[in-house]
Amino acid sequence: MDFERSRYLRKQRREGILLALVGGIFVGLGILTMAIGNPWMGVVAIPFFGACFVLGLLQAMRPGEAVHPAVAILGSFGFAVSGALLIVGHLLEIPFLGHRQAMALPVGVIVFGFFGPGAVLLVVREMRRRRRNR
Repeated sequence: MDFERSRYLRKQRREGILLALVGGIFVGLGILTMAIGNPWMGVVAIPFFGACFVLGLLQAMRPGEAVHPAVAILGSFGFAVSGALLIVGHLLEIPFLGHRQAMALPVGVIVFGFFGPGAVLLVVREMRRRRRNR
């Protein structure tokens, strides 16, 4: 393995570890938030940062390799669920973001609008790939 490739893989591993660490911390904070005060904020945070945690772990364990399609689908659905929960929370007027509440709808629409169809496309692509490989 040449020096540049080795350097690239080390960088990918460091980024994966950082993503998993930050994701894990925020999942823990989401659980804590649900337990002591603002359950809606925890419900929104856990799928989003849970997806970050899982994807970060995989990147750290297998740097430079493609993510398994099931994990990509799971991550996309996690992000899409967070976006949908932001939209629902805004529409139900649940004050879970405090003074930043006005940002819930546009951020939710952007996140759900990107990752929702992305997850569906990943599922369709995987189904077609499996059907073709029979």
